[in-house]
Amino acid sequence: MTYYKTKFQKKAKNFEFSAESYVLSEEIRSQYKKIKDKFFISISALKNYKSPKKISISSLIDTVDYMKEIISFYEDSDRYISILMTEVFKSNKIETLEKKRELYLLLNKLFKIFFIFDIERHRNILLFHNFSLLKILLHNENPRKRFTDNDILRLTSFAALSQPMAHLFLSYFTSDTLEILHPTILTKRGTLHISPKRKEFLYLICCILCKQPSMAYAFIFFAGLFNRFFHSGHFDNYVEEKDIQKQAYYTGILEMK
Repeated sequence: MTYYKTKFQKKAKNFEFSAESYVLSEEIRSQYKKIKDKFFISISALKNYKSPKKISISSLIDTVDYMKEIISFYEDSDRYISILMTEVFKSNKIETLEKKRELYLLLNKLFKIFFIFDIERHRNILLFHNFSLLKILLHNENPRKRFTDNDILRLTSFAALSQPMAHLFLSYFTSDTLEILHPTILTKRGTLHISPKRKEFLYLICCILCKQPSMAYAFIFFAGLFNRFFHSGHFDNYVEEKDIQKQAYYTGILEMK
């Protein structure tokens, strides 16, 4: 076993978050509330969308409007991930990590939102199916400039993503050997390269989170990130302790391209 893995597994056994947790900025906290609100709007759009009674340009417009509600949640989440990952990797010292309990609790809530969205998106495919059908049947219609060809291309790219929120998270990172392809038509942003030091720190984070029952969603996402880019069988038993949905979601992360 690589030396750093043995070292961090030992450190994680005695790890405890400090009672003196640093306070998250007002921007980070307010942005989470905004993401949460858009999440509920997106779930409502997925569940309340009904098939149009007839194929018309107005039915395409209505369908696109529902899709836009969802992609707005996706775009805001993209910007928020960038902010939070800057906080996570700002320091790789365990002493600093000990004071970041509030950050990881917030990440756990955010990843739970992502998890639920991806599950509901898979269950409620009618919106995406009808969008794909209507855009083909009505491709020669002019929807009174309600949306552009670029809008259609963006929504098409989004509809094609499996587990879009997990994909969004993974695509923020790169390594020397792997990059998760992200449609630039959706968002144009930089990525964070997982250097050897960041790789070790990411492993430490996973070792700590696997022993934190209150941070199960954060563990699934971070362990999925580590094992998609690298590998460690150390986390397999901890994943198997989770419910079937989390196990399946984790497997989906590992298969992501």
